[in-house]
Amino acid sequence: MGGLVGGLYAMGYSGEFLDSLMRNMDWELALSDRIDPQYISYDAKMHRSRYALSIPFHYKKETFEAKMSSIHGGGVNLNAQDGDGYVIDPALNTIAGSLPSGLIFGLNVDNIIAGLSVGYQDSISFADLPIPFVCVASDLVSGKAKNWTGGSIQAAMRSTMAIPAMFDPVRYDNMVLVDGGTRNNFPTDIAKAMGADVIIGVELSDAKPGVEKVNNIVDMAWQMIDMLGQQAFEANVDKPTVFIKPSLPEFDMMSFGKTQIDTIISRGYVAAVGQTEALQKVKNAIKEDVPKPETQVLDLSHEGVKISNIEYLGLSKKDARFLARKTGISVGDSVDRARMDKAMSALYGSGIFESVNYSLHNEYRGYKLIYDCKQGPVHKLSLGVRTDSEELVSVLLGLGLNTQNLRGSKFEIEGRIGERWYGRVHYSISNPYLLKFNLDAKIGYTHANLIGEEDSVYKIGYWNHSEAAYISGTGWSRFDFQAGIQNKHFGIDSWLTNTGVVSEDGSLFKCDRVSLFGDFRVYTFDDKYYPHEGFTVGGGYEWAWINEGVHIADFDFSFVSPLTSWLSMIPSVYTRFILSDNTDWSLMNFAGGSMQGRYIDQQIPFVGFHRSTILRNNAMVANLDLRAGVYKNTYVSLQGGLIMQSDTMKGMIEGTNPDIYGLAFEVAYDSILGPIKGNVHWSNFMKWGVYFGIGFDF
Repeated sequence: MGGLVGGLYAMGYSGEFLDSLMRNMDWELALSDRIDPQYISYDAKMHRSRYALSIPFHYKKETFEAKMSSIHGGGVNLNAQDGDGYVIDPALNTIAGSLPSGLIFGLNVDNIIAGLSVGYQDSISFADLPIPFVCVASDLVSGKAKNWTGGSIQAAMRSTMAIPAMFDPVRYDNMVLVDGGTRNNFPTDIAKAMGADVIIGVELSDAKPGVEKVNNIVDMAWQMIDMLGQQAFEANVDKPTVFIKPSLPEFDMMSFGKTQIDTIISRGYVAAVGQTEALQKVKNAIKEDVPKPETQVLDLSHEGVKISNIEYLGLSKKDARFLARKTGISVGDSVDRARMDKAMSALYGSGIFESVNYSLHNEYRGYKLIYDCKQGPVHKLSLGVRTDSEELVSVLLGLGLNTQNLRGSKFEIEGRIGERWYGRVHYSISNPYLLKFNLDAKIGYTHANLIGEEDSVYKIGYWNHSEAAYISGTGWSRFDFQAGIQNKHFGIDSWLTNTGVVSEDGSLFKCDRVSLFGDFRVYTFDDKYYPHEGFTVGGGYEWAWINEGVHIADFDFSFVSPLTSWLSMIPSVYTRFILSDNTDWSLMNFAGGSMQGRYIDQQIPFVGFHRSTILRNNAMVANLDLRAGVYKNTYVSLQGGLIMQSDTMKGMIEGTNPDIYGLAFEVAYDSILGPIKGNVHWSNFMKWGVYFGIGFDF
């Protein structure tokens, strides 16, 4: 915080402004890369809702060369021979070499610093600021301290708070810079060397915590960082003219909660008052009042600037033209903090960059807006794991080749291991200005637990494969559609299915069908599993060429209705109508459990039981979730549901009474690995049951 607060104060911001900034900042958002979901594509949202971990890897050749060049100061050529410049082993461009340098890039911190430093974003001498300024970072390449006396003040302030392993380091002038506390956490020696007559030092950390303060891996990580700068601290701690030490034993460098910040500032004030006599001596020693320095700093939150020019670094002209449309900013526009944050979210949400930031440089006609975009790895390896009371363990593996490119051919390979396994290959070719063309092939085996009449439970095992060719949207965030042709094959294995369920030869339950299909989805939820706002509406139509043809229509919707700040009502309705005579079990309606499509694609979720049952040709399922947020990411829900069904559309239109209804009480925690939830449920169809699960739905 020393570098951030010091830099802002040196640019001309008042103490009152900084006090208000620190107290009112949404630090949970600031210390993350989280952006508004409207800037994330629908496909990316669905991918994140299924995989707990995604690792990007392998840069394009030109991107890798540019990355190595930025690290080594130019002259890098992957094909160079000795003496022709730096020679970089292409083997470095692997999964390990592509791993991120920190848990978060620091997008929102960068945006905050950029929005507060307009007017001083050119390369400058920090001695020319309204108050001369120096801050310290640590260079991981040389192992030495980097004393910032000039250059980019954005990079300087950002590097001083780049906590190793948490924030991405700042790469600047052949250096890889992290938090200066690892080398010099109390740089009074630098102030002395610059000629300071009076030094006021404020020391916030507990340099030597007791045994009781080192308990877990986080405590040990912080202590190891402190240890790196311990020798410099001990040499510098006696240099200040006035030394102020608030009592903050229960806080550490991640204490950014509102109550924590209020307490820290209050204790800092008390500690400063305790040094009144020493501070008064400093004041008396000053012969004359120092006039308030003039500043040219602008706060984009309160004042907009006119854009005279725009430049994209690290992008081809073709990609720059497209992304310029996504940012919505053109030459001649006036921009403020909100508009720049939206532009940065649009760029970062495209998914092709590992880092992106901006700066505004003075020009005679206004400000030149420079986007610095560093493209990330183009491939992706993904992993999902879940376990529940119905399936002991299941694993989802995904490999995406070229999926992080803005355009061109992309391959995806996906495999699921468990009681329901499958392998899938997907090819697509996309252009951000056009619709995406897709080819898809999938083969799998499903072992399903079905509920029959009189509470009977039986198992069926069936093989299936499908092939499809279709068009879909490209990169849309709130809308998706698909339209094309598909072939599906289903075949039950009688030896894997309970006696009496199929005919002896199994012929009744084997089929191939070719169909034309089209479906759409409007999606504005801020989270798939525990949304606080938004809605989704979807529907589709399929014409299956079986005998004289079967027509199928489906429609569903769900929305969040906040009742209080902690209580929400989430209703959902699913309908599916088979509009022709149907004797094919693979087209039938199914319902049950919380996971849509668990055993068969058209399975509709229902809260009353966790297995699945076959419904009549025309069905409507309605669920209502009354959800309370009782603690951070912890929810308690009371759920109810009902099923209406009929053999004919006329019967549905004339109205039928619900013949299946159920209730559930659920407790859940929304973890980074997926929901951890357990419920007790009841229905007039299956009576009482218990369900427990960990992980995303897939």
